[in-house]
Amino acid sequence: MQEDAHAAMNGGVAMGTIVEKHAVESERTAASGTEAAYREQVERLRAFHDYANLVLLPPLVIMDYAYILTQWEPLLFPFFYYTMSYLILDTIFLMVYGYAHRSPRVVILHHLLICLFSPLPYTMPNLRYACMVCFSAELNTFALIARRRAPPNSIWQSIASIVFVVSWFGIRCIVFPIMVYVFWVLWQNEQAASGNFWHPSLLAVVIMVALVVMQYMWTVGLVKKLTSKKYD
Repeated sequence: MQEDAHAAMNGGVAMGTIVEKHAVESERTAASGTEAAYREQVERLRAFHDYANLVLLPPLVIMDYAYILTQWEPLLFPFFYYTMSYLILDTIFLMVYGYAHRSPRVVILHHLLICLFSPLPYTMPNLRYACMVCFSAELNTFALIARRRAPPNSIWQSIASIVFVVSWFGIRCIVFPIMVYVFWVLWQNEQAASGNFWHPSLLAVVIMVALVVMQYMWTVGLVKKLTSKKYD
């Protein structure tokens, strides 16, 4: 009888072990399913964000380059409001769904700087053309996203890659530092004319310096990715 009790106890322990293992496996399966669902949600949000930018950026780029080529003043009003609307919407998205972006805080900081920069061409005629030249960098943003969403190894991906690399180094690494000097000269002229050291045009100098620092920090990472063929 004692042996029966001992056997029953062993059987109970064995059954308990099986139940515990099953529970652990169920938890792992549930966790795996939850993780897979989370990854799927993140990818959906990233895709939505990318395709939204592919739709919203072209009008901004077209208006900017049209002004650079023609200096047609009526473009400034729609450009300013369209750009501000785009920046505000994208910032809200990144604040709500920041986990769907690799570096949301950096992009939000960049957007805030551009929000401060955007009114300058609209409010200060002497800075207008220089400011619009700086906005030409949005072509680079569009090319980056287009490359990421283009079919792999397609002609479209190759074109987007070329435009991205050329515009990154041409605009962000060469034109932007030059524009710091241009804005410095413009601020000096405005300061001399107004007698005001704190003329609002000084803001353009400060913002451009901050943007150039950010660009060169990003460029270090970009060069590493380019050498490893993994940039996106």
